[in-house]
Amino acid sequence: MLSVRAVDFRVDEDSEGNDALIVDVVLPDPVGETWLLDDVLKLHRMIDDAAIDVGVPIRWIVIPRQETQEDYDPADTGDEARR
Repeated sequence: MLSVRAVDFRVDEDSEGNDALIVDVVLPDPVGETWLLDDVLKLHRMIDDAAIDVGVPIRWIVIPRQETQEDYDPADTGDEARR
C-alpha cells in the first residue's frame, strides 16, 4: 500500500467547466517508473469511499504526484482520475 505524504484539497473546474473537488495526493517516489497499479487503485477506492461517506456534493478528481516532482503545476489535470 502506498504511504501518503500529504493531501491538498481545492475546488476548481473540471474539463467541462463544472465545479470539482481536486484531491492532490503526494506519494513517495515510485521504486520504478511508476507506482503499482493495484496500489493506485486501492488509494482511489479509499478516497472514493471517504468522499461518499462524507457526502461530497460535487465531482471529485484525484491527482497523485511524486514527492520530488519539481515541475508540478496543480492546474495541470492531464493525469487525473475522474469520478
